[in-house]
Amino acid sequence: AHGTNNALLDMEQENVQATIRSIRSIFSSGGAPKSMQDRLKLDLALVLKNAMPWKKVDVSVVLQVLALYPPQEEQMLDDDAMEETVCSKARDAIKTWLLGLGDGAWAKNAASACASAFVLGQLLPFGEMDILSGVNTAERETGMAISALCSLSGNGSELLWPAVFKGLQSVPTTALSTPGFCKANRSMILLEFGCKEGTLSGMGN
Repeated sequence: AHGTNNALLDMEQENVQATIRSIRSIFSSGGAPKSMQDRLKLDLALVLKNAMPWKKVDVSVVLQVLALYPPQEEQMLDDDAMEETVCSKARDAIKTWLLGLGDGAWAKNAASACASAFVLGQLLPFGEMDILSGVNTAERETGMAISALCSLSGNGSELLWPAVFKGLQSVPTTALSTPGFCKANRSMILLEFGCKEGTLSGMGN
């Protein structure tokens, strides 16, 4: 459209979810090269950046979006400078979109709440018994998205450390299969991705 700068796109949250499902389907088919995947993610990020900010925000939709954009450190594995630039542009667009949600303060307020809820097991799509052994991909992806939410919302260190400490304190080392251990595991996921985001370091310990 050739409208004015004030003409924002109206992207319903359900439509964004459907778009994410389509993108993931394309990625999982194995038919999309890395460059195409990066362009699709950049296109989505730019559409969201230029969309009308949601007033009532569904946090699960936001996390699904953020899960498509891994930390910059992981992008660096590809030595193609052009692809790196595309990923950086996508990240910048996502940050602009994120900071405009709700009343403008939604992201920062939601970030710390999401980090805490994740550690306590309140944001997982499965029960505690499903992750007594091994690493669950969905759990790690949720942790990655929450770390991105905290990092892009402002002072990621202040938003992440309280949740990390919450899961690590008062956990007996012998209780490896208890809910307490699962909290510790989720804290370590936040710590891992917080470090990959460049938000956390050993200085917070």
